[in-house]
Amino acid sequence: MKKTNILVIGIAMSVIFCGIVSLQAVNYGSDVMGSEATVVSRTPQQHEQQDTKILIYVLSTRDDSNWWYTGPKDLDSLIELLGSKGYAVSVEDKVSLPYINISKMLGFDQVWIVEGDHDPEPEISDSEAQDLQQFYEQGGRIWISMETDSWAEDALIFAEKFGVVDAPTVYSLSKYEHKYKPVYSEHPLFTNMSGILFDHDVGALSILNPEIQTIWFYPSTEGPTPGVAILDGTSYKKGRVIFDSGWVLGGTFNNSAVKRWGIDRAGEFPISQDLQFALNVANWLGAAAPIVSITTDEFEYSTADTMTITIDIVNPTEDSVAFQWYWGVPQYRIWLPVTTSASIPAGYDVTVDLNFTIPDWGSRPFGNVFYVQLLDATGEVLDADAACWAYSPSGEAMPEEKVDIAKEIKKTIEKVDIAKEIKKTIEMIE
Repeated sequence: MKKTNILVIGIAMSVIFCGIVSLQAVNYGSDVMGSEATVVSRTPQQHEQQDTKILIYVLSTRDDSNWWYTGPKDLDSLIELLGSKGYAVSVEDKVSLPYINISKMLGFDQVWIVEGDHDPEPEISDSEAQDLQQFYEQGGRIWISMETDSWAEDALIFAEKFGVVDAPTVYSLSKYEHKYKPVYSEHPLFTNMSGILFDHDVGALSILNPEIQTIWFYPSTEGPTPGVAILDGTSYKKGRVIFDSGWVLGGTFNNSAVKRWGIDRAGEFPISQDLQFALNVANWLGAAAPIVSITTDEFEYSTADTMTITIDIVNPTEDSVAFQWYWGVPQYRIWLPVTTSASIPAGYDVTVDLNFTIPDWGSRPFGNVFYVQLLDATGEVLDADAACWAYSPSGEAMPEEKVDIAKEIKKTIEKVDIAKEIKKTIEMIE
């Protein structure tokens, strides 16, 4: 389902909704455009929280990293933190999992990849990288944490599939600044953070994909340098990807080598900041997005046929969203809203089945578009979908000139206050 940039349209034919408690039907009678419209809506369901499964894949054989990574136990602090927040974490490396594929990835909600060795030879195959991209295409959530040169050659094979390539090594303005860089960002990835443990001599993210957004730059000899970037494909029913060029996930390792490296000027090891970043990563990657879809049971309809429209609305967020529905008849340049003000409460999962008898719309066939979308409080489109169908006259249809379709649509809209019906049903639920 894509974030659609159609200037769409609407008509109402009856009532649609978002959640009548217990299965029930609402009949608006045969006076609506000479047809009968019936809405059946199923009981909304609260989403049950389930543990999010995270796979952390360290690209190391444990003996090729100069002790920067010695084994899964290095991530005990991170595993403990994430576990306390409801995340189920598994750690694999090139010893326990020499080759990763899509079957392995699909057993998890999130896959985190961190460069873990210190050699310049790539050890990741193109098929593994393609599988990670497929995981993203199927809605998977990913974090790729790397550095540069011999600390990026494997992770870069994964990153390049998304349009992130290596860049020349850059240097911090001060030898101390690499220890603990301040962050100034309102992005959720930096919630409760004043700084970040970010490696000093790093390859900046070189981004070729225009859909990737840099959300944090760090000061270097080359000026503001891309350090953390994101790819958010949730509006297209894809996943999310985070890229960092400072080995931030490595900064959470709880071993002696990382501790020595991470000591700042005050003699403190600010691992808590990278642990906080990792928690923010888990939260942001795992954030569920509202979903809306609309379908019809057939493509072509004639007078007296019954159309069944199914609308699914899922709002797993903590905020209400606005539901809008439009009906368009492009051949007649008709673009009218069915509803633009229906509020969908947080946490609800609703399916609406609407049955509509096609009236006599004249002797000329024409195409129709049903377009639905969900918006947040700022008006940003969170999700959208469209269903196309065709009216095909049959039998003794009225002459085209006797049917004012736009007028009939407006009559129907006047008869049905969808927003009001939604409000009623929400009050019944509460």
